[in-house]
Amino acid sequence: MDLRPLPRFSVRQVLAALIFAGLSAAACAPQSSTTSSTATLSLPATTLATTWGFAPALATAPSIDSPAAAAIGTDTAFAAFESADTTQRLVLYVKAQRIETEITASQPHSLKLARLPAGRLLATWIDRDASGISTLYAAQVDRQGASLFGALAVSNSAVTRYDLIGMPAGGAWAVWSAVVSGEPTLVASRLDDAGRPRMPQLLQLDADYPALAVLISGDVTLFWLQGENQDLYQAQLIDTGLSEPVRRSPAPWVGQTGDLLAGLSAGVDRSHGYVVFHTLTNAGKQRALVTSGPLDQPDWGPAAPINPVMGDQPFQTGFNHGIAFTTVVSASAPEAGWIAPARGQYDIMAAAAMIETHLYVLYFRAGALVGAQEITSLPSGIIAAPSLTLDDERDLALAWWQPGPETASLYAISSR
Repeated sequence: MDLRPLPRFSVRQVLAALIFAGLSAAACAPQSSTTSSTATLSLPATTLATTWGFAPALATAPSIDSPAAAAIGTDTAFAAFESADTTQRLVLYVKAQRIETEITASQPHSLKLARLPAGRLLATWIDRDASGISTLYAAQVDRQGASLFGALAVSNSAVTRYDLIGMPAGGAWAVWSAVVSGEPTLVASRLDDAGRPRMPQLLQLDADYPALAVLISGDVTLFWLQGENQDLYQAQLIDTGLSEPVRRSPAPWVGQTGDLLAGLSAGVDRSHGYVVFHTLTNAGKQRALVTSGPLDQPDWGPAAPINPVMGDQPFQTGFNHGIAFTTVVSASAPEAGWIAPARGQYDIMAAAAMIETHLYVLYFRAGALVGAQEITSLPSGIIAAPSLTLDDERDLALAWWQPGPETASLYAISSR
């Protein structure tokens, strides 16, 4: 797959590439200092040419996670943990500013961001508490790096994996997997606009791999794998727990012997839901499997790989990103290794994807792949799934961690 010819870039496009970058969050104590400082970014020495302009390397860190990102109006913030002496420090990058906080953690991972009202962000991550238990933490931060309460513990038992999603009306939901009586169990907490969690509530026994999506109605839907067979289920999150669970697909993840399931992610368009199974084959290759179906119907069928073949006809997506092209699926084409859906419910679902050495944005509608746009070529690959964020004006922001000799580099680019 040869990358389409890259355009000539204007000064405006180069400067626009500086808008986006990383937010790192952490703390393992109930209270943290919130002293902050702000500095203006200069043009980084390392940039990558993309179809949207030049993507700068905005942060370096020992990351093994997907970039954490959230829109703030027409801006976007990204997240990364940066080393600070013997700890990891939370740093915000918004537009051309780098904002440090004094929130720190010892061994944080799985950093995520959600949008809160009034230009604030909710950062969540997993770190070990004083007794060595893997605990989910949260901190509300503003655009100056201030945090009202510092880092607060959300979970009250060991956390293996989790998902986070912001609510359109404010606040956020966090759902995590814990081990109760020897079996995986889903637990949830709703957080308010200040990042304060409610008491954790048990959602589902013998359940694992939570993945959240938010609907235009404001409802939050949860997907997970249930039981020994790992059937895919879905239900709405409500204040008292879950609505009646619906089985979406029987044992949808059918891998080869030795394949590993790393996690799930979810997305929606106006009529359909999508669940991505992030797998690692027994040959050490990343592979994304996707199942989809109408949100009001069961029996979506098994998950399958996505093999895009991009055509030459321009395709209108309703987002601001330049030119995308009509795309179909062919079993003879290379498979997507990573697919990461964007949050939100629109006529079309956009998702970042890595296919061989090329970074794409894919567009899905009514359960089918209908369009694609090549962004750049990355011969060294990426460390984890990329992230894709939509701002209030439907501009896209794409970020990824690229491996380096000692640490990883966070790259980000906007279609604005």
